[in-house]
Order: sequence, then C-alpha cells, then structure tokens
Amino acid sequence: MPNIFDGFNKAQDKDIINQIVLLKTITFSNLLKVEGRKTLKSTTSAINFITGIFTNKLKIEEPIPKTIEDIMREETIKIQDFSRDKLNLILKRELQEKVKDKTTIQSSDDELSIAIVDKASKGFKDIEDYWISEQKIDMIKQNFIGRMICSIQNKMNKQTRWEREKTEQEIQRSLDNLSIEDQEKIKNILKVNKLTGETVYKILTTTAASTLALNIFGQFGGYIFLTTIMHGLFTTLLGITLPFAAYTTATSALSIITGPIGILGVLGFSIYKLNKGNNKIEQEVLAQSVAMAAFFYGNKPMTPRLEILPSWIPEEDKESLAKEKEQNEIIKSLLKKVDNYKKENEEISFKLEEANKDIREKKMALDLARKNKEKYIENIHQLQEKLNNEQLLSEQKYNEKLNNEIDYYNKLFDEAANNELKLVSRIEKLEKEKNLLDIEKKEAINKQKEYEQLFDKKAEKVIQCIYDSWKIHFTKFIYDKKFLKEVAKYSYDIRLELEKVLKVLHDAKDPKALSRGNMHNGDCHVAVTMAYRLSYIVNADNTITLKYFHHHKLQDRRY
Repeated sequence: MPNIFDGFNKAQDKDIINQIVLLKTITFSNLLKVEGRKTLKSTTSAINFITGIFTNKLKIEEPIPKTIEDIMREETIKIQDFSRDKLNLILKRELQEKVKDKTTIQSSDDELSIAIVDKASKGFKDIEDYWISEQKIDMIKQNFIGRMICSIQNKMNKQTRWEREKTEQEIQRSLDNLSIEDQEKIKNILKVNKLTGETVYKILTTTAASTLALNIFGQFGGYIFLTTIMHGLFTTLLGITLPFAAYTTATSALSIITGPIGILGVLGFSIYKLNKGNNKIEQEVLAQSVAMAAFFYGNKPMTPRLEILPSWIPEEDKESLAKEKEQNEIIKSLLKKVDNYKKENEEISFKLEEANKDIREKKMALDLARKNKEKYIENIHQLQEKLNNEQLLSEQKYNEKLNNEIDYYNKLFDEAANNELKLVSRIEKLEKEKNLLDIEKKEAINKQKEYEQLFDKKAEKVIQCIYDSWKIHFTKFIYDKKFLKEVAKYSYDIRLELEKVLKVLHDAKDPKALSRGNMHNGDCHVAVTMAYRLSYIVNADNTITLKYFHHHKLQDRRY
C-alpha cells in the first residue's frame, strides 16, 4: 500500500526542508508567541504615545515583533545543508512527535502514516473514520485544493484593478515557464484556445474553479501546477516568497487562535481549551503534510483504482455486467429463501421448546395428582377402620366427625381423579401438537438444505472465478473455499469494496498496521464499508490468512 512516505520519497530536498520547517514552526506555542509580541508592540506604542504627550524622557524602546515567516526562515537556514538521509530522519521524527500517543519511534512507515492520516482527517466532516488510509489521503488532498481555491478567490475578490493586472502578469510569467506540452495539457483541461494569465485569472474566480483545479491536479501533475501558477498567485496576492503551502498552513492555524476572540481571549482559556486549540492546529499542519505527500506521489490517486481490481468489469462490457447482475439476483433470492426457512426453523424450534416445557409441567402436575389420589384413598381407609371399630360405635358425635372427614377426602379424591383425566387428555393433545411441529421442523430443515444446496451449486462458478483471479492478483493470501463461499454471498459492488481493501492489505509492508485493533481472539480486523468487516492473521512468513468476511451486526443483512 502506498503511504505518505512514498510521496515524500519522490519530493526534492527543498520540499522536505519545507515540510520539516512547517512541522517545527507551526505550533500553538509559536503562534502564541508571535501574537504576544504583536500585542506587546501595540501596548508599548500606546504607552509611548500617552507618555509622549507629557515628556519624551520616558519613552520605551518598542520591540520588533518576529513573524511566523521569520521563524520559518531561521529554521530553514539551520537544516538547508543537511543530507537527504538526515532530512528524512528529521521529517519522520517531527511527524511521529505529532502522533506520539499512537506510535513510537520504532513504528513502521505504514503504522506511522496511518496514525498521521487518521489525525489529519479528523478536521474534515466528509471523511468517514472507517475509510482505508488511502481514501482519506485522496480526500484530504481534494479538500486541501478546495480550501486553497477558496482562499485565493477571497483574496482576488478584494483586489484593486492594478493588483489584478499585476496578478495576471505573474500568472502569465509562470505559464511561460512551462513546456509547450504542459501548456497544451492545461489548455485541454480548461477548454481554452489560448492560455493567458487573464484567462486563468477569470477561471479561478468562477464557482467551477475547484473542480477544474482537481482535474489539473489529477491529469496534469499536481506539483508542477502547484509550484508554477500557484507561486505566481501567492507572490502577488500575498507578497511572500515562501512556499504557498507554508503560508496557508500558517494562516489557517493562526486563525484558530486569532479569530473573533483575539489573543486576550486565548490567554483566558482553560487548559482544556488550550490543548484543544493545539490539537486543532496539529490537525491542520498534518493535513497539509498529507496533502503535499499526495501531490509528491503523483497525479494518480492512492486509493486502488477499480480497473486494477480482479472482479472489475468495464462499463462498456454490458453483457458481462448484465450476467453479473442476474447472477447476484439469483444468489440473493436463494439466500433469502435459505434465511426464511432458517427463520421458520428457529420459530418452530421455539414452539417445540415451549411445547416440551408445557408437557413436562403437565406430567409433573399429573404425577402430583396421582400421588394425592393415593394419599386420599389411604386417609379414607384409615378413617373407615376407625369407624368400624366397635369401641367407638356408642360415641355418635365422634362417628359423625369421622364420616365428615371421609366425605371430605372422597371429594378431594374425585377432584384429583378429574384433574388426572384432564391432564392426560391435555398431554395427549400436546404430544400430537409436538409431533406435528417435529414434522414441520423436518420439512423446514429439508427445505433449508435444499436451497443451501442450490446456492452451493450456483455459487460454485462464482467461487471458482474469484479463486482463479485472486490467486493471480493476491499471491500472499491464504484462504479456503469456506471464506470464498462467504464472499460469494455478497453483491458485486460489495466484492469490489472488499477487493480495494485486499489490494491495500496485500501491498502493505506492515499489514498489521492496517488493523483497527485486535479482536478478542487476537485476529486483526479492518472495515471494508461501514457495515462489513474483514478479519485476518499475519503469519511469520509474511503471508496473510483471510479468516472471516461478514456484516458487523449479528443479523446478517447482506444487501
């Protein structure tokens, strides 16, 4: 998988120096110092003005405030003669410092890159957390271009006529420095017959400017455009000679603490808010670094392109797409029937469990009723023996009491016998219902198996196609037919999303770095979309065992 260091490796020494300077200079403490010096100068000037009304003897020497640009130039001088190896080492150290809570100095380039991109992406609402790092990098680059164009347009709208003409001249000078071939490429993208500073100026002030800029970056080679036309724009618009990215980062970061609240408001913040401000500035700086790395990487996106994926079918091949769609619909229909019979089976199993529970309870009640019958009969026999005893015949009252007790137990016996008959009848009925449920369950199981077999037969061809293409494209992966069978259950679009992630995972120098933590069993896992997850194991020989591909939730909504 390409990471931000793959982009930096293609950059020139001066570009790496600029990145190091940005990372070292654009910090919360430096920005506070700059604003503090400005405030001190303003305060000193105000004091001198007031005291000057009365006397010149108390005049205080006004400090010369140091700007962010001054600090950048000083830092540049310190490292401008360093070797490339040393510059690369410093850059990595400065980047790691920004994400030291997630990485160590021993972290691999992949691990460090992912942590940096994750932090940088937090500042963009349109970037989803579950996206792979390459998608985030491409979107950060796109957002950065959008912000840059917006910033330029705001400055352009405030220009006087003289300033506009001067800007057009600078753009023209930058265009003239391009080769004829590069000029032709820009003309084709902008759809103009003649490429002039005036033409480019007009286009940059339109609402379509961001889209056109993206096309130029995507098709022409972003960094060439960056260092020519943009240089001309920023030289005139802002009157600076530093790389424009350095300025945009500095100003956007500065605006965080010098907005409506001003410096005094910042100084009154709580520690929590200060830390929050620092985190926001680091996100801005890292977003700029990520965007620049993407520019250095080249005009192709880092996210795997659809046309390089094993299962991709060109839009022109309508027949193959139609077959794929038809196949998806058949598999979807079969799986739906399997799920329906599985659900029916579960419902019947629940009813059977309830029936068995009911039968057990009724049999226990029947057993109790029979025991009570025996107990009542024994009580009646004992009372009759007493009644038949000749010594008690003369005691009439006592005899009546015994007769009443005998009647009482006879009644209990009759109730128990009655209850026994009802329970026997109820148990017989429940047993019949249970037998019917058993038959229904067997039918549901048979139907489920029938459709599973139909799915297996239909999926065989899909599984074989996936297997044949994956073994060519993904030589490092280990997987079995069971894994491929799970993949075959899902739609063509979901399979392409999976293959994007697999491409990144396969090409990664450090595959473990892609994992969003370990699962309870120690497996690595990565999100494929918001709903789907891939789990895998990185083996000692650097092969990767693909274990599961499934929906996040227990209820498997495949489509």
